[in-house]
Amino acid sequence: MAESIISVMSGFRAIDLERLSYFESVFQRAKETTIDGDFLATNEQEEIRPEEPSRYTDFERIAAVGIFNEAIDKLAIIGADKPKVKPNCNFHPPKVRYYEKIRSRKLFDIDSTAVVDDGIIRTNKFQRERTLLEYILKLTRDELFENSSIECLTQYLNLEEKKIKEEHAICSTYGQYSRTIDALKSVAEESEHHTKSVLKEQTELSNSIEGELQESMFLYGIKLGYSRKWHEARLEQNTMKIQKEEGIVNGQLEEARAKMLNEDKIHKDIVLYLSMSIMKLNKDIENWKKRSEVDLTAKDNEIIEIRTKKSDEADKMRSMLRTYMRRRNSINDYLEVKRARLLAEEQRKWEMIAARRIQAWWRGTMVRWKLGEYAVKKKKKGKDKGNRKRKK
Repeated sequence: MAESIISVMSGFRAIDLERLSYFESVFQRAKETTIDGDFLATNEQEEIRPEEPSRYTDFERIAAVGIFNEAIDKLAIIGADKPKVKPNCNFHPPKVRYYEKIRSRKLFDIDSTAVVDDGIIRTNKFQRERTLLEYILKLTRDELFENSSIECLTQYLNLEEKKIKEEHAICSTYGQYSRTIDALKSVAEESEHHTKSVLKEQTELSNSIEGELQESMFLYGIKLGYSRKWHEARLEQNTMKIQKEEGIVNGQLEEARAKMLNEDKIHKDIVLYLSMSIMKLNKDIENWKKRSEVDLTAKDNEIIEIRTKKSDEADKMRSMLRTYMRRRNSINDYLEVKRARLLAEEQRKWEMIAARRIQAWWRGTMVRWKLGEYAVKKKKKGKDKGNRKRKK
């Protein structure tokens, strides 16, 4: 009997070793066909280099800034009554990059990753995405206003494109893993078929030694009774544990339903608020159109009046200019005549002085050469003092 049991156990051990080697070969093939290495190779972190910023004209920049401001205001209105959350973004504002060193002016930190709680992501998904969009638009507006470029928006779109590529890579990886699982299932079915054949052989062997095992079954009957009680107690314990877990799952299900109802209510409130806001904006636009028509009419009348005044003032200025030119010409003519008269008087004055000097020189010459003499001056009445002085 003992020898039969030993032979049976050795047969089971040989079968287990054979199955183990078979499964090892199957898993080795699955490991060789996995795409973990390819997935990691296609998702290596590349160094993100900022592209050269595109420059825009002043008109394009001002128009884009106005559009960004309007979008930011609308996003702020939508999220006014929502809980405040921080944007999951590590972009630097333009002022921060401006005061850094030239070699370290990066748009964002490549190594830093913002960690967000899963609960916040689930409950405030709309608010988080709205805040991120508002933050990106503000950075783009400031960068466009200061540097005349949209480098921030370009880099953000590049990051989003990279995320989409990573999702596609994960989807392809999931498909390949699914194919690997199908292959493993086929291998498991083959193994099950092989196991059934082996079990059939072992059943035939066990039937041959069933008589020898009857005595052993009687000896182990008591032990099996105790083990049965133990298994029943264990089954009852597991049943209670499963019921408790089922209660927890049901509670989570009720909580999820309550959250869904709350989200539905919030969605309806948002839709109602948006419709009311749109109606208000349409009314404001109509009022603005009416006011703009009135203002444009008033401005047109004012422009016509200004043009009339301008033409009158221009005629007046032309008349004054003609008067000024006529008077300036008369003054210039008078100044020319006056200048000529002054020059003539000056010329006569110098001619008289020169004539006197020549006459005096000529008289002196005639006296020195004794060709004549000075004329004797006549005595004048009441002027003897002058004659006395000459005699002395």
